[in-house]
Amino acid sequence: MQWLAVPKAAVLAAQSSGHLLGYAMIRAIDAAGSWQWGDQIGVLETLVVGSSARGAHVGQALLDAAPNLLADWDIQVMTISVVAGNEGALRFYRREGASDYLHTLIMPVTGNRPS
Repeated sequence: MQWLAVPKAAVLAAQSSGHLLGYAMIRAIDAAGSWQWGDQIGVLETLVVGSSARGAHVGQALLDAAPNLLADWDIQVMTISVVAGNEGALRFYRREGASDYLHTLIMPVTGNRPS
């Protein structure tokens, strides 16, 4: 996984009795020149909670740990991407203080496109 090849990257793990309950992966990347939050921003690449641990605040604990580590790296903001249609994830992140900033669309580069 090349995400971990950068100088500021980490995997955060939530465990209980030696069992992995969930994990989050964060990293710092260079900010675009137009960003107002410093030279680097944090990216929450992934946050996964096992089905048996859902509802037990594991995701919240991981999400709380991520900005704490990013702050240690002098990062001021963290981006979070959510797959369209994942309303549960959107509700969770918004409840934890995230707000909409950018909507990213994808489209095929081959095949038939509308005229």
